[in-house]
Amino acid sequence: MRNISVSVDQQALDKSIYDTVCRLHNDGRHLIPTGGGDNGKKPIIPHWAEYQERQPTGAELHEWQQKYRPTVWANVCGAASGVIVIDTDNHERQKELEARNLKPHVLTPKGAHFYIRHPGYPVKPLVNIVPGIDIRGDGSYANVIGTRKDGGEYKVLVPPIKGALYTVADLPKYIQDPAYSNSPPGMEITKWLIVSFNSPPM
Repeated sequence: MRNISVSVDQQALDKSIYDTVCRLHNDGRHLIPTGGGDNGKKPIIPHWAEYQERQPTGAELHEWQQKYRPTVWANVCGAASGVIVIDTDNHERQKELEARNLKPHVLTPKGAHFYIRHPGYPVKPLVNIVPGIDIRGDGSYANVIGTRKDGGEYKVLVPPIKGALYTVADLPKYIQDPAYSNSPPGMEITKWLIVSFNSPPM
């Protein structure tokens, strides 16, 4: 029997990804192209950190799309971009949030991303606040759409635009660790965000 080659229309796939990037950009997100490094998670542009403070222009997005043909794009987290991201690294943690009526915005190779409106005070990036949960806070980024070189896919289920973002108050809290050293003057309670999902650290 003769083998029949079946190929994906890469041009159409690229356009679909880029259309989503433009939609998120128009809502205020700060998008950068990633897919670099051994794990396919590194930015492929130099000086990406400047986009923690300013949104890339539409012209920059277009230039990156034409120059790099990125297979993955990421959202820069922080006050300027307006979001932080709760990253569940396994399906068990993802299901815990889903059981509380929090639908993932993005499915990741290991779990899911839940987009939270930035609370207006500094939020540190934290790894394993409980096993399987990270916070992508100020100064970090999270892949949002596309496929890494190792085949890991980021699939948008609910575009993380303003009307679809959760708030800190929506999250199930078990530990909130005050960090007053970075509190704005006059704010009664300012905290680094530390989230638990009603289970103690293992």
